[in-house]
Amino acid sequence: MMNVGVALVLYVALSTGLPLANHYRIHHSLNPITVALTFFCGLNIIVCAWEIGLGLHIRHIQGEYKKLKEKYGKTPLGAVKEFFFTPVTSKNCFSLKFWSLVWTTYALYDPSYQNNESFGFFVDVS
Repeated sequence: MMNVGVALVLYVALSTGLPLANHYRIHHSLNPITVALTFFCGLNIIVCAWEIGLGLHIRHIQGEYKKLKEKYGKTPLGAVKEFFFTPVTSKNCFSLKFWSLVWTTYALYDPSYQNNESFGFFVDVS
């Protein structure tokens, strides 16, 4: 079974590598700007999906945040490690609720992401 860290590396490799391979096949060249923009676009797609999940699953994020805050307190790096080693199944790989763990974990560093009345929350979901 794959974990979150492996799934993210695989996603970034495929979302960058496949378009670059196609670009090279057509144009027979690559340059640093093309590579950087391709990487950014792939990364931006997944972040946009996560932001949709932030808006849809804020109540779940708030509940999980409280549990993580209690468990990790002043050592949020432990929650980050736990997140990256969380198993990913083919079912939850495409679940916005599963990926809301991104915001649950990030909220330990910036609590505005679990507060649906904060500026940070509204900036990301609007």
